[in-house]
Amino acid sequence: MPTVSPAQERLMQAAAHTPGGYGGVPQAVGREFVAKDAYPATTGASIVAAAEGATPIQAAGIIFLTPEGQALFVQRSDQGDYAGCWAFPGGKLEPGEVAEEAALREAAEEVGAIPDGERRPVRRVTLAGVDFTTFVQEVDAPFKPTLNDEHTAWTWAPITAPPEPLHPGVTLALVPLLPLDGLTELDIARRIADETLPSPTMMGDMALFALRMTGTGFSYRPQLDEIVWRDPDICLTPDFVARSGAGVPVLWKHAQGSLGSDEFAKRVIGSTMYAWIKDDEVWVIARIYDADAIALMTETQLSTSPAVSFAATDGNAEVELDDGRRLLIEGRPYYIDHLAICAEGVWDKGGAPAGVLNDSTVRADSMSDETEKDARRDSDGRETDKAREDAARRDEAVDNMMKRFDSFMTKMSDRMDAMEAEKKKADEAEAEKKKADEAEAEKKKAEDAKKDEADPADKGEDMEPTEMAADKRRDAAIERMKDEFKKREDALRADAAREIADVKRTLLDLKAQMPRSAMDSDQGNFAPIQSRWDDVGRHFGERAQPPMMGESPQTYEGRLAMRYQSHSPDWAKVELSRLDSTTLEIAARQIARDAIAASTRTDHLTDDAVVPRTEYVDGHKITRFVGRKSFIHNLKPPAQYVRKFGRVEH
Repeated sequence: MPTVSPAQERLMQAAAHTPGGYGGVPQAVGREFVAKDAYPATTGASIVAAAEGATPIQAAGIIFLTPEGQALFVQRSDQGDYAGCWAFPGGKLEPGEVAEEAALREAAEEVGAIPDGERRPVRRVTLAGVDFTTFVQEVDAPFKPTLNDEHTAWTWAPITAPPEPLHPGVTLALVPLLPLDGLTELDIARRIADETLPSPTMMGDMALFALRMTGTGFSYRPQLDEIVWRDPDICLTPDFVARSGAGVPVLWKHAQGSLGSDEFAKRVIGSTMYAWIKDDEVWVIARIYDADAIALMTETQLSTSPAVSFAATDGNAEVELDDGRRLLIEGRPYYIDHLAICAEGVWDKGGAPAGVLNDSTVRADSMSDETEKDARRDSDGRETDKAREDAARRDEAVDNMMKRFDSFMTKMSDRMDAMEAEKKKADEAEAEKKKADEAEAEKKKAEDAKKDEADPADKGEDMEPTEMAADKRRDAAIERMKDEFKKREDALRADAAREIADVKRTLLDLKAQMPRSAMDSDQGNFAPIQSRWDDVGRHFGERAQPPMMGESPQTYEGRLAMRYQSHSPDWAKVELSRLDSTTLEIAARQIARDAIAASTRTDHLTDDAVVPRTEYVDGHKITRFVGRKSFIHNLKPPAQYVRKFGRVEH
């Protein structure tokens, strides 16, 4: 949540606890604002949820696939889990590895030498606590593997008829490669929505993508320095969902002004066809037809931004905050104009781009979990160095994305040039026809003039010679054609200049929307704060959210502490936003200790619930499972009690 002043906090507190609201702020808005939990983590990345409360293990593997559709399957030995199940070569990432490196290393260890070739990611799923990225590599023909002790058998089998029993993760990984015989586009859309099929799924040259239409609750628009509230009671309704899936145009970047015919031709890449509610967001399935857009959306993690229109009677309200910024409370939009594909969306709420669900992209978090923890726990002050390296990688990724975007816009501009050339050819053909008609008319006039010369009785004495009059008319026609051609040439040049200016503005707009890393000094301040609350969150199966744009280290500390404040008896009812930096540091450390201690309690669990509690002791990772009335308690011997003391009589 953006930084708030004490007076602004009091306004929101008053609105939250006053029926009907207070000071122009509705009660629901006030409650949401003070809840301090407006930014739930929504990555849209997993197909199956990870084990509750556990941090997934990073792993990767390879499907070796022949042109006939046969894949290499290996049968797991009893040394690991899922003994006897058939799977693909693969395994856990080691420190410092990315997904593809681990997949290659594990495949070579498990099946021996593997053929050279290119690999592409096909799916990433999280199942039973393992975050697995699957690659596919095409091979010319089956090869004979040399197995290690992790597997007992191998076979090449069609992916449509794999050996049984299959590892559950293999079943999910094969889905993008299977034929879609008998499924309509609506069937596929519904299966993407329920996460049975991946996003994107191709149907011929068209791709079906899952896109976020809108989020709800609070967010922040940095370009306008504006806090916005989008009411869940308005957006998370059957009416809004139906409107979202009713063919809303999908654009590459927002249109300049209204969506007229020119903007439509330049930017539209598809339309929505199906919508549903996912947590506190509305998602849609969109048909994407443009090949270049499909490539960019598949290879790069992008986001979305909806464009909606409001009338004066739609219920929008603005509240000016003490720091000069606006709080815009949105009403019910009367018109959903379009959904734009962009680098970063408002409803990412300061997090990583997540508006385009892409199950085939190997995202930045596909790295060893141990590598991340080692970097966070480095006690020699290398957090800042890592932050700088991360910032450099992000800048490089931004530059690469800009180059791809520039290439894409150049191709679109070339298409427009080709359309203009076709139009010019048509105009020239029309001009040639007009010229031929005029020449025919001149010829007829000349013939008529000859007849007049043959019969001078009807010719006036002051009339010019017929040949001279014909020359003047021809010269006048040529001048008119030159003027018309010059006008058309000037119009084409003006259109081209506007097109170039539009592309430049688009690139500048996209660059402006790219997330910028904080200064190095700020990164050094943020790193220990995030590391501290990562340690706390680990006990609850969570991770600390990253700092938001424009957020100070003190505000970031307070925002993270508020999430666990209720676990601390001493600080549970204290307004942390009013504390100075020194007092907040003391409070945050105590809240962190109390939250970790509270994580071991079981009184908040339901009957039969079991949750893992993970801690590190002398460098060892230890996971304990705790619960109340779970099956674990049935393994304990019954309690025995002494009912009375007495003497045994003989």
